[in-house]
Amino acid sequence: MNACRYQDAFIALGTTIKVAGSEGAFRQVDFDFVVNTARAARAAGATRLAVVSALGADAKSRVFYNRVKGEMQGTIAQFRYESVVIAQPSLLLGDRAALGQPARRAEVWAQRLLGPLGWMVPKGVRPIAAGGHTGRAARGSRIEIGSHAST
Repeated sequence: MNACRYQDAFIALGTTIKVAGSEGAFRQVDFDFVVNTARAARAAGATRLAVVSALGADAKSRVFYNRVKGEMQGTIAQFRYESVVIAQPSLLLGDRAALGQPARRAEVWAQRLLGPLGWMVPKGVRPIAAGGHTGRAARGSRIEIGSHAST
């Protein structure tokens, strides 16, 4: 039987500290699960990786959320993929009730304020609709690590 080989891996996995219930549980999802998935995809032969992270991700951040996202980015950058693209979207807006989650005050206010004023906010930091954001990663901030153009 032939083993499956993959070229591309896409990871859009994450939660919030509030939904996860603790910083440790958040870290398990946003660092451990993402890193383990990237590692497994590389072991399965993937050569290109795309990951959704967060605007402000920084391994040296004083903000726990941003620090975990930055640590994740630094770790997956070491996996020797030919190409790594990390999308760093701003605030993700969406129907939290449909996910069984309570509305988030910051999102509600962002939607109210940015509805009429959104055109004034630079595209790279505008809040975006959560549904399908991975397909529109280029609209938000992104970084590329070790990208090699192929013809």
